[in-house]
Amino acid sequence: MDIPGPKTRKDARMVALQVLYAVELTQQDPEDALRMMENGEERHRDFVRTLVHTTHRYRNRMDELIGSKSERWNIDRIALIDHIILRMALCELYHMPDIPPKVTINEAIELGKDFSTDQSGRFINGLLDAIYLEHEQEILGKKKDEAAKAGPHKPKHNSPHKKPNGPGPASKKQNGNNRGGGKR
Repeated sequence: MDIPGPKTRKDARMVALQVLYAVELTQQDPEDALRMMENGEERHRDFVRTLVHTTHRYRNRMDELIGSKSERWNIDRIALIDHIILRMALCELYHMPDIPPKVTINEAIELGKDFSTDQSGRFINGLLDAIYLEHEQEILGKKKDEAAKAGPHKPKHNSPHKKPNGPGPASKKQNGNNRGGGKR
């Protein structure tokens, strides 16, 4: 099975989700699964590789965070797609300094709506918002440290988001709060 290469950052997240889903189902190495990706813009292919490897590397830590906030759900009962989306979003929050948290959360909500159930967007939003609120200072500190390592003019992933606090795809007008959630 071949996966079309990403042309946008949104496409890149969709490709990463498909690759990570294949990794979960087949237990293959992420690098082998990444070979399914065809063409696409190089900067977005790099983002896919980084997101896949980072998510796979830190999956146990991300599962701990998910488990700590999924009070009414055993982590094994969370739909696999939702679980992977949550892991990806948490990896973006913790390990990708050039992506504003509200963009990460909003993109995760949209992935849930596009690839999972009607209720997934609200579920993903609730969990990510709870984790972000509890760990906000840690996340922002880690983003600051990672950004300092990357240097002032070298975004780690060639991000189109130049301003760390600038508006991303979701604005307050669209969703009612600063974190990409809210009622839709």
